[in-house]
Amino acid sequence: MQKKHPNIDKDKIIVVIKEIESWYLAGLDNEVCRQLKINNFADTDNVTKEKFNALIPKKFTSRIDFMLEILKNFSIEMAKQKNNSFQYFVEKYDCPKKFDFKYLQTTNGLRQEKKKAIHKV
Repeated sequence: MQKKHPNIDKDKIIVVIKEIESWYLAGLDNEVCRQLKINNFADTDNVTKEKFNALIPKKFTSRIDFMLEILKNFSIEMAKQKNNSFQYFVEKYDCPKKFDFKYLQTTNGLRQEKKKAIHKV
């Protein structure tokens, strides 16, 4: 990567293994999994997009609807326990302890979080 982009700061590069879907499932506890009628994973490091898609309950009209429902119940602390790359990312970038889904749904919330992320990198 540095050969292709010699001016890049290697301390600002983060490599996330596997697929982002594993992060979504990592943030769910037993109770939420039971409510959603999906399997609870003790470790989501190896969850692929295909595994994730196969878990989507029929009551959701789209993959996005399912992902949004997960975010409403997402626990950062739970995700750190279940997914190594998520834990690394959160600790490296000093992410907040709690995910404020309602705040992020607002335009201002998204704008503020984007600014924070840009300043950290």
